[in-house]
Amino acid sequence: STGKSAVGVTQVSTVKPDHTNSTLTKETDGYIWKYIYTITTAQANSFLTSEFMPVGFIDSAANTDPTFTQYLAQNAAVKGQIVGYRVTNSGGPYSSAPAITIAGNGTNAKARSILNTSGGIAAIEVGDSANAPIVSCLGQNYNYGTVTINASTLSAGGVTATAVPMMGPVNGIAADARDDLRSTNIMFNIKPSGNVSGSWTTGNDYRQIGLVKNLTQYDSAAKLTVAAGNALKKTTITTLPGTGAISYASDVEILGATSGSKAWLDFYDDSNTLWWHQDEYTGFGAFTNGENLTIEGYTASTLTIDSALQKPDLDIFSGDLLYIDNRATATTRDVGQTEDIKVVIKL
Repeated sequence: STGKSAVGVTQVSTVKPDHTNSTLTKETDGYIWKYIYTITTAQANSFLTSEFMPVGFIDSAANTDPTFTQYLAQNAAVKGQIVGYRVTNSGGPYSSAPAITIAGNGTNAKARSILNTSGGIAAIEVGDSANAPIVSCLGQNYNYGTVTINASTLSAGGVTATAVPMMGPVNGIAADARDDLRSTNIMFNIKPSGNVSGSWTTGNDYRQIGLVKNLTQYDSAAKLTVAAGNALKKTTITTLPGTGAISYASDVEILGATSGSKAWLDFYDDSNTLWWHQDEYTGFGAFTNGENLTIEGYTASTLTIDSALQKPDLDIFSGDLLYIDNRATATTRDVGQTEDIKVVIKL
């Protein structure tokens, strides 16, 4: 609620609220602030941007949790409160501020009028007096309400003022911050650091970000529940190219001498494992154990496959694709690099 002068003129806010309790305290500048929640450090690190701030509902919290004050505010919310009044016709002139009566299907809503210099109603505020405890005057359990303005102080020939109540959220202010702030977006965030314990390739680039629901494990109907997984297939080799020998930044091709199968090399971990994928350009043929393998651009002509296929973590054909974004430019991943990837869905 904004602070107003004795004649209903909105005042500038000069006092910064700092309370985190569930009461409604009137500051010395006349403003009344309702605490809803605090953005925790973890929430800020993942979801706070120049355009978006995180908001959520707290199912439960211990008194040591950073979200405990929000949890208390949720539990203290009162259903069906009338949080303010909008004057639709100032009317008047009134010789003194008329009494206000609130009718509806709730109880205990109280309000008072403030006259402007012309004797019209400049504002109607919650509370039956200037210093009334606001919490007890908001009422409860209202779904609708009617404002009646007493005409006993209306001058002869004057116009009766009219006003309508402004209803708070159905379950009360702070019962659910998502409703209070009219949240209309969902943000997903990941921060891959380096190779994420071997789950993400480094030294190569990516230019596509997606959001997939209900991925499953490879060759299984079981859901993929780990924090990170790799979708690339792997092949071990007996002859090692040597550290740094293979450059796969240009999407080099590998070819099986016997099977004729092809794939794109995504990563070589400088031990004995090649990580690769196939698409419509390479085809989806299978490599065979023991066949020689040619790597595009590698000076040695062949490498011998020791194990044709090691299974990836997940089935790339599983799940429901909810969102996909093809980036204009590629992003190269480095082992010492951490990205902050955010996907925002506007509802």
